[in-house]
Amino acid sequence: MWLDVEGHGREPIFDDLDVTRTIGWFTTLFPVRLDLPNTSGLGEAIKAIKEQLRNVPQKGLGYGVLRYLAEPAHREVLTAAPQPQVRFNYLGQFDQVLHDVPFRLAREDRGPEHNESERSRYLFDINGSVVDGQLSVGWTFSEQQYRRETVERLAHGFTAALRGLIEHCLAPEAGGYTPSDFADVGLSQSDLEQLLVDYEAAFTEH
Repeated sequence: MWLDVEGHGREPIFDDLDVTRTIGWFTTLFPVRLDLPNTSGLGEAIKAIKEQLRNVPQKGLGYGVLRYLAEPAHREVLTAAPQPQVRFNYLGQFDQVLHDVPFRLAREDRGPEHNESERSRYLFDINGSVVDGQLSVGWTFSEQQYRRETVERLAHGFTAALRGLIEHCLAPEAGGYTPSDFADVGLSQSDLEQLLVDYEAAFTEH
């Protein structure tokens, strides 16, 4: 599955990059291909997606440079790649951002966020955020493409799948490490799992 992932672009990727005297978003937008291999359960599926996302170089920061500013040969390769039909943006936990500042999110209607004549590149634009301790996910789509009840069914399926993931993660046996948790070691998933088994066995013996 291809999708575009949008971010604020303010991650501390470089040690000598100081953005403390800036405000707003720099905005990163980059395509990601997520492959879900045949897995034996949700735990393996979560680990697979986690590794794929962590393998994106510098959290996608350089994609725009390669797409629009690189040599023509490189630009042509990226331009010819499949165009994602879904854009996803997790805006973060607003509760943490607004915890110690004299600002709050306005509860009044803020009006339309897009020009009515604007044409979207995507079939679905999905934005998520945490406000007042609750995760909210909004779906933007064209009613010329889909009926509202169709998207509502899709969103309900998304919610059901998300609840299933939450239930799995709350189970006592859930969890586990993946190779990106120990990036400097260079272990494969199978090597890491065997190492953890050996460690648990040695710990149990003592």
